[in-house]
Amino acid sequence: MREQVLGIAVYLAPALLVFLGSYFDAAKRKTLGLVMLWFGGLLLTLWLVVGVFGGVLYLYRLWGGIAMLGPSVPAIGSMIASLLIRRSANKN
Repeated sequence: MREQVLGIAVYLAPALLVFLGSYFDAAKRKTLGLVMLWFGGLLLTLWLVVGVFGGVLYLYRLWGGIAMLGPSVPAIGSMIASLLIRRSANKN
């Protein structure tokens, strides 16, 4: 039971960092939000790269692999959006 709770926490922690970082970056314009967003996003990006090249899709098959790597894609999109918004705000 303890291992399962730890596994869920490890699976959800980077996604939670991206979620909270996106909120604090967009709504509150806090630098801490940007740091949280990028830290969680980089963890998930690393997870995606290691997962794809490490054989997650082979090990868990297609749907299981997509479920394991699923949070990575929106995190990368959030990182790109925050970077573009910060760039456009700095130009003005």
